Amino acid sequence: MWQQATGWNHSSMALMLDPALKAMDLLQPCTQFTHYYMHGVLQGTGPIVLFHFISAMEEILHIYQFLEGYFAHWVFPKSWKSQHIGSYFSKKKMTSHKQNGKKSCQASECLAMFPIIRHFIHSVAMPKGHKPEACQAFLAMAAFIDQVHDGNQAGPITRTTLLPAVEQAIQTFHQAFPEISLIKKWHWQFHMPDTLQRFGFLPSCFANERKHKPIGALAQALLNQKIFEANLLEQALAQEICHLDTENLFQDGVHLVRPAKAPKKTLQTLSSLIGEELKEAMSSQCARINHVECHKDDVVVYQTAGNLRVAEIQLHFLLHGALTTLVKAWQVKEWVPHQKFATCTVLDQNLGFVPTADILVPLICNKSQEEAKVLLPYQIYSNSSWLEKNNRCLQPLLHACLLFF
Repeated sequence: MWQQATGWNHSSMALMLDPALKAMDLLQPCTQFTHYYMHGVLQGTGPIVLFHFISAMEEILHIYQFLEGYFAHWVFPKSWKSQHIGSYFSKKKMTSHKQNGKKSCQASECLAMFPIIRHFIHSVAMPKGHKPEACQAFLAMAAFIDQVHDGNQAGPITRTTLLPAVEQAIQTFHQAFPEISLIKKWHWQFHMPDTLQRFGFLPSCFANERKHKPIGALAQALLNQKIFEANLLEQALAQEICHLDTENLFQDGVHLVRPAKAPKKTLQTLSSLIGEELKEAMSSQCARINHVECHKDDVVVYQTAGNLRVAEIQLHFLLHGALTTLVKAWQVKEWVPHQKFATCTVLDQNLGFVPTADILVPLICNKSQEEAKVLLPYQIYSNSSWLEKNNRCLQPLLHACLLFF
């Protein structure tokens, strides 16, 4: 009865019953409890809004077939591992989603779907007047997701910005789909602005969820079935200790990931660009900038002299003790913050260097030979004064080399 009343199952091995930990008087379950957004939004209300929006659009378009082809035109940052997202709109998946009454996907996949479908709404659905209330419900949920994920990680959100986003997401969904009952996770969202104010950020359990995969892989390989749980715990613990012993595992700041000596051909290219013969340099296809990974061929936003620029990464280097990135700098034609995208002219010959630390964030990109669209994350499009300044200061052509050594 006590377990039913409290919602907690008793276990003699439970962490909060540990005598040594209790003696420290650190745990305050009532005040430390919070609803986290990954399960509440990205695997809760977000997929519900996505499903009902697509169901509404299905009355007008062959929306599943269209989106399956539409996603194929977009390239995600490599660290996202999301290039398969278009398959979620295949005929087989469509049947599964309709049976479940929601989009069944992982949280990271939900994050990848929303920006592209939002761009579809701005560029196709709304100009044609297709299902305006369903469009507004989706846009409101997308704006809320932007804040609880990108905005939460980058730091520019507050309770004052988050609470209206929560209210707007709920109100527009109820207006668009009044016949759909609201599950408990809609109510969870109202607690998140207070959580943000109390703790200064919204806790995320992405790292905890990722631990399921290696433990699951270990469980499948174990053959000792008599003391299975103890054996699994020993194996997982040994693996974690070994991993934690890795040098610079939690390295902050800006650094190369798995650097290696640059090959001769690369050194020749570098030498011709900087006008100096290089005998050796360290290079890498990936750099981590304040815990954000940027890979070769990723399209990124970087900041130089107070202005924003867009470029395609070629390679990262450690040259003369400085971390620098070789890029193809694109010409930004227009920033469109109210629709969360920018248009660019692709300049394949515009090679140059930028300090790796100036890179802000990798972008979702739709690129042809000469033109490209990039979708802007919350930390970029929310700073409207920043983008207005950049719209006024657009240059017809960037310099051929951005930084010489």
